[in-house]
This record gives sequence, structure tokens and C-alpha cells, in this order.
Amino acid sequence: MNPLDFALQMELDGQEYYSRLAEDTNNSQMKQAFLAFAADEQKHYQAILALKDSSKCNYVGSNTLTQIKGIFSDGIRKGTESVDQNLLDAYKLALDMELKSIKLYKDLGKQAENEQDEELFGKLVKEEEMHHSILWKLTELMQRPEEWYPYLEL
Repeated sequence: MNPLDFALQMELDGQEYYSRLAEDTNNSQMKQAFLAFAADEQKHYQAILALKDSSKCNYVGSNTLTQIKGIFSDGIRKGTESVDQNLLDAYKLALDMELKSIKLYKDLGKQAENEQDEELFGKLVKEEEMHHSILWKLTELMQRPEEWYPYLEL
């Protein structure tokens, strides 16, 4: 499979997965976060598709980190929102998916034939790293909501 086709499929899979997680959770904060991740994956898909179809892409980037900080600003820090523990394995799978995306985009960036492609894959690496970081912090907080540590600050 062509690496760009693989990346497109991975982004579609990510979008579907995050949308399903949003549907499956009763936690309003997590629902909003997963919907933001799904929207990012859709944007990534569109950027890669544009690159594949025309070799031109003007991908701006995401504001998900800003959204997530607003979503979790109070509830997580105070430990007031309980998280559906049945979904913890799903969150861990999402972490693994993000790591695979990071690796793929780093590899594609190294193989890029021009500066524009390299820049796009660099942006996608940063966004997938941001998703991974947010998910990791949320997973840590879900496993011990009674605790709060500054390094877990979003």
C-alpha cells in the first residue's frame, strides 16, 4: 500500500475510533475531547488527500490543545468528574494509535520529496504528539482521579 494511502486509512480509522469513544462515554468532558480529536483526524485526512491529489496542501493546524484546556480546566484538577473506567482500555488503545501515527509521519517526513510535504508531515507529527500527550495525561488522571500533579496539567 502506498504510504499516503496508508496514512489516509489511518486517519479515517482514528476519526471513527474517536467518534465511537465520544458516543460510548457519559463523561461530558471526555465526549468533547474525543470529538475534538475526531475533528483533527478529519482535518489530517483532508490535508493528506489534498497532498496526494494535487501535491499542494495549505494545512494550518489545530487548536485542539486550547479547546482541551478549556474543557478540563476545573473538573479534572479538582477530581470532581468521574470517568467511566470501562473505557480505560479504549483510551490506552488510542495512545497506541497515536504512537503509530507519529512514527508514520516522521518516516513520511524523512521521505518527503519537497519542503512543503516535509512541513506538512512535521505539523502532523506535532499534532499527533499533542494528542498522545493529552491522552496520556488524561489516562493518568483517570487511573487516580483523587490525585493531581503539576506535570499532568493540560
